[in-house]
Amino acid sequence: MAINLKQVAAPAVDREIARFETVRESLPGASQAWVSEFRTKSADMLARNGFPTTRVESWKYTDLRRVFRNGFSGEPGHLDEIDIGTLLPDGDGVSIVFVDGVFSGSLSRLDSQAGVRVMPLSNALEAGDGTLKETLGSVARMEEPTLAALNGALMQDGAFVDIADDIEIATPVRIVCLTSGEFGGAAHLRHVVRLGRNARATVVQAHFGTGSAAGLCNVVTECLVGDGASLSVIKRQEEGTMALHIGLLAAVVGRDAALDVFTLSSGGRTARNEIRVTLAGEGANARLDGLALGRGRQHCDNTTDIMHAVPQGTSNQLYKSVVDDQARSVFLGRIEVAPDAQKTDARQMNRSLLLSPSAQADSKPELIIHADDVKCAHGATVGDLDEEAMFYLRSRGVSGSEARALLVQAFAGETLNSVQDENIRAWLERGLIRWLGHGDEKELAA
Repeated sequence: MAINLKQVAAPAVDREIARFETVRESLPGASQAWVSEFRTKSADMLARNGFPTTRVESWKYTDLRRVFRNGFSGEPGHLDEIDIGTLLPDGDGVSIVFVDGVFSGSLSRLDSQAGVRVMPLSNALEAGDGTLKETLGSVARMEEPTLAALNGALMQDGAFVDIADDIEIATPVRIVCLTSGEFGGAAHLRHVVRLGRNARATVVQAHFGTGSAAGLCNVVTECLVGDGASLSVIKRQEEGTMALHIGLLAAVVGRDAALDVFTLSSGGRTARNEIRVTLAGEGANARLDGLALGRGRQHCDNTTDIMHAVPQGTSNQLYKSVVDDQARSVFLGRIEVAPDAQKTDARQMNRSLLLSPSAQADSKPELIIHADDVKCAHGATVGDLDEEAMFYLRSRGVSGSEARALLVQAFAGETLNSVQDENIRAWLERGLIRWLGHGDEKELAA
């Protein structure tokens, strides 16, 4: 008998709607009519469409029924003694820190620069910021099969980054999201990043957690990249092995503008990193790269959707995964070329390395082309370690574990090389080496 998955998920949706009705008056910006209207619209959309199910193609391999089966409860904790510098790339820069979804002023460093505004989203909502009003919800569309509607209704905080025309930020803006020990609640974070014309910036997103916390981090990042601007977003997601992470980055890229995104995901029982990009201006460029590392029974999903809406756009994607034990990696990559988007150049590749007979990697690259003067290519490979390379290293006195680590590091290194900033690249390499060495789960206590 066929099962209606939406009906199965309905109790979870009802629970979240009831939560919204309970807390709506206490959420940031409740006194602002437009914020209240946005939240209500989000809740209505959630009630109408429910959560995405495996019948939705972009969620085919990730089932949210397990994620939302028992709901989430628990109050935010405190991590006042953490040395944030040990968790971030070397160098200076603005740091805005959230613990269990709540802004931490004591851990943050919000330096000022002319033409640059970095502040907690909660402050901007309370103030009814005009720029935020124009931007919020304009990029992450709630009618798409994501958790953006749930996020829009319950968002309690996040980072608001507003960069004026012709401004270049020399150091990265660091957005740090920490999960404390036993946190079992839900953190709904909304980051809004807006770059004016010809602006340049790098944003680092760091997600770390400790202990057996089984809470949910539902984070939506909206990026509006103005004409001629350049934005680089680097994400390292390394929450505890019982955590649940659902991330969406949605971006609109203007004329002759560039967006580079790199994602390193190695934490969480279930982790999904979804990127939706619209190349809305001629000559726009997007580069998406990612590395997923999984072991035990982890499930890591990287899903991308690039829309070439206008002519002469380019996009390149390289995603790799390394999967051990009974873990599972997923890659769904979709590229669509609109009828008028001639001279498009779009390339996509996914490679997966299986370290165990029980490991699993699902890959589904997809091209939808409505124009005829384009260059588009995609591919996918799945394999295990090269036996000849292992034999070569072992024959020269390298132990089996060391040889395996060297080969995995070499396989993953191709994706890391796409990161231009040396300090950030070294930071990501430390994450890879930590995973290879089964790093201490309590890094936050360092």
